[in-house]
Amino acid sequence: MEEIREKKSVANSGKCKRVHSGRVRVRTASDVLSDRDWDRMNGHIRIYQLGRPLTRRQFLALPEDLRRLYVKLLRDKHGATRQQARQLTGEDYGLRFGEGDAQKWAAFLARGKR
Repeated sequence: MEEIREKKSVANSGKCKRVHSGRVRVRTASDVLSDRDWDRMNGHIRIYQLGRPLTRRQFLALPEDLRRLYVKLLRDKHGATRQQARQLTGEDYGLRFGEGDAQKWAAFLARGKR
C-alpha cells in the first residue's frame, strides 16, 4: 500500500513542475514495456467483425451482449427483417423489426462472399 502511495506521489510531483523550457515528463515503469510485455499484462485481444455475415456457429461463439448488438446491427444498419435475422442467427431478442431494406440486405450478404 505504501509503495503505491509513493509511486503516485512521485508521478504527481512532476506533473506541473516547470523547468526552464516547459513541463517535465515523469517516466513510469510502464513507459518502457515492450509490446510483448504489454500483451502479457493486458491479456489476449479478441477481434470481432460484426460488419460481416456470421455463421450460426460464429454467432453462438460471441458473448451475449455482442449477440444482441449484432442482431440490432442487422436490423438498423443492414435492413434485415425479423425472418432474415432469425435465419442468420436463430434469434431475434424480442426486437421490433420493420419491413426491412432488400438492397441493404443484399449488399450485406455480398460482403460475406468476398
